[in-house]
Amino acid sequence: MKPCDCKDMYTARTKLKEQGLKYNDIGIELRPSKVILINGPGQLSIPQHTFEAFARWYLEDQGEDHGN
Repeated sequence: MKPCDCKDMYTARTKLKEQGLKYNDIGIELRPSKVILINGPGQLSIPQHTFEAFARWYLEDQGEDHGN
């Protein structure tokens, strides 16, 4: 199961091995219908569908000629 498929915390806790990742003081956590980005003492909560759109854009091949 992918983290983006979890619609509630029960599913995330019972179906996923991990509900987040952390490297030093930078991390990401999954909560019901949102993703939390952690950077040191600060955090940013993003709706899950918006985070998914950002991730899709980031992973998509933009090609060499993209209008710049």
